Amino acid sequence: MLVGIAQAGSAREDLERSLNELGALQSSITDERVPLSDQMSSLEGEVRAIRESLEEEQNRERVMQSEIRDLEASLDVLKKELSFVNRNALDYALYFETRLHIGELPLYENAIQRAKEPEGGLDLLNVSLNRIEEQLGGTDFAGTALSKNGEVITGAFLQKGPMVWFSGDDGTTVGRAIQEVNSIEPVVLEMGDEGKPLIAALVSAGSGEIPVDVTGGKAYQVDETRDTLSSHVQKGGFVMIPILMLAIGAMLVAIWKWVEMLRMKAAGVAEVQQVVAQVNRGDKEGATALANKIKGPVGRMLQVGIRHADRSKELLEELLYEQVVQERPKLERRLPFIQLAAAIAPLLGLLGTVTGMIHTFKMIIVFGTGDAKTLSTGISEALITTEFGLVIAVGALLIHAFLTRQVKAVMASMEHIAISFVNGLSIGKEEIRG
Repeated sequence: MLVGIAQAGSAREDLERSLNELGALQSSITDERVPLSDQMSSLEGEVRAIRESLEEEQNRERVMQSEIRDLEASLDVLKKELSFVNRNALDYALYFETRLHIGELPLYENAIQRAKEPEGGLDLLNVSLNRIEEQLGGTDFAGTALSKNGEVITGAFLQKGPMVWFSGDDGTTVGRAIQEVNSIEPVVLEMGDEGKPLIAALVSAGSGEIPVDVTGGKAYQVDETRDTLSSHVQKGGFVMIPILMLAIGAMLVAIWKWVEMLRMKAAGVAEVQQVVAQVNRGDKEGATALANKIKGPVGRMLQVGIRHADRSKELLEELLYEQVVQERPKLERRLPFIQLAAAIAPLLGLLGTVTGMIHTFKMIIVFGTGDAKTLSTGISEALITTEFGLVIAVGALLIHAFLTRQVKAVMASMEHIAISFVNGLSIGKEEIRG
């Protein structure tokens, strides 16, 4: 029992000591809570300040990023505008170069080259404006040009609107200065003797009279492109030989056939009635004499009818029809040649066109497609054979149709006369019987 009491007392002491320590600890915690709470509040305030500052910086960063994006977009727009301006400047330089006369190119060559570089278009614009002011009353400048013989001649140009004249220092090369394909120099299109002194005086003095071509010089160029018939035929090449031979043959046949048709005397109703009357009277010799006066197939058919006048009507009709059939090939003789010419002429023309185009393509292989004038000349020359072929074909078809119609008219006349002859004999025999 004593032991138990001693242990209980010791435990109470430990409990009291622990409670005292707990109280002291609680008191210490209570004492430290207020400073810690104040320190925590201070730190929380600092955190809030830092957070607000961070948010302000983030907002400022977002604003700056937005401004950067706007600047980048503006920069892109400016780059596109600059590229557009540069393209327009380049296009204007190319356009300006094409609008210049070939004699002016040396004067503006440097400005054109600068305009093809970045930021060089403004200089060319100023140059072009100055050019317009200078040309209001006309302008003159020195340069070189090619004579009609291909010689380079030094002289002076005078430009008035689209018209440019050149007067060479040699005193003979005087005329309009034009540009030709594959020529790096202007070519002088010399005018007549009456215009040369006027142009020379105009170029030298800057004023005077000049014969004006309202077409801008095109009339002179068109006049130069005109060919004579012989030169036009020669441009067609070797295929023109069979085409012309075919045309000549068809024309000779047509003339011969026309003369032959004119020489055929058409028999009238009165003449047939006279022949029939002679036969009915039994005078075959007189009827034959009258039939001999009728030339051509009609006369020969009447002679056959006179020889067989004593035959029956059916047999006589057969004999006369046989004579008509025999005369048809003679009347249509050589007409198929004209029809053949009408069919072959376009084919020969097409052959010439094909060979000419092959030659043109060979020239393209050698010289390229840059010279449009050479290509158009080759193509036009290739089409000459087709032109002649079609003209001959159309003429031959018309002539063949006309001559065929004449042959059909003669055949119809023979059939009508044959019927009249047979009917006249039948009537005469019935009258004799009656």
